[in-house]
Amino acid sequence: MSDFSMFMAGNAAKVETIKYAASKRFVVDGKPVEWEIKAIDSDLDELIRKECSKRVPIAGKRGQYNQETDSDKYIGKLCVACTV
Repeated sequence: MSDFSMFMAGNAAKVETIKYAASKRFVVDGKPVEWEIKAIDSDLDELIRKECSKRVPIAGKRGQYNQETDSDKYIGKLCVACTV
């Protein structure tokens, strides 16, 4: 149980796309429409997060900024990236 090598990237299974019927209300030929989704890696997630972040000046503190993420924009871009 103390062997952590099983968690290394080389031992991880490849991520495959998944077909998922999000709702039974949308049908084609009597079958629910399936969405094809995939996982993204942490590098792409970080890139998307940076695209949705901006520096906002701190009131009363000249030259200092806070990093803020537009969560709606981030979630939208994340959904697009994960949909095949």
